[in-house]
Amino acid sequence: MLLLRKEYAWHIGGALSKQELEEWKLLYHSALNGLSFNTFLGSIINDNGLTVLIIKDNEGSIYGGYASQPWERHGDFYGDMKSFLFQLHPKASIFRPTGANNNLQWCAVKFQFRGHSKWHWVWRTN
Repeated sequence: MLLLRKEYAWHIGGALSKQELEEWKLLYHSALNGLSFNTFLGSIINDNGLTVLIIKDNEGSIYGGYASQPWERHGDFYGDMKSFLFQLHPKASIFRPTGANNNLQWCAVKFQFRGHSKWHWVWRTN
């Protein structure tokens, strides 16, 4: 199941710099790699690139985020102001950080995912 339709890629790409648009590589897809959170993390942590995460929930909404820093497994927030969240369906929107705090990127330690959303796609940029 392809979530990254052409118009969605254009929407996300419009918020990225030219350098970040050069090459995207699929790192993880739940239909191919399973729903294990550890497999998901192993796929993205072993890659040092910037990432785009796209999620589709059970209600059909599609959303995600752009992580401007490589993923690191620890309990503190990190990242920079280049990171952002987005919604693709039912309405396309970009949500940039406000700077009110530094809660930009987080990768849980000993986290177990028990939700109903599926982590469908993770792409590395450039």
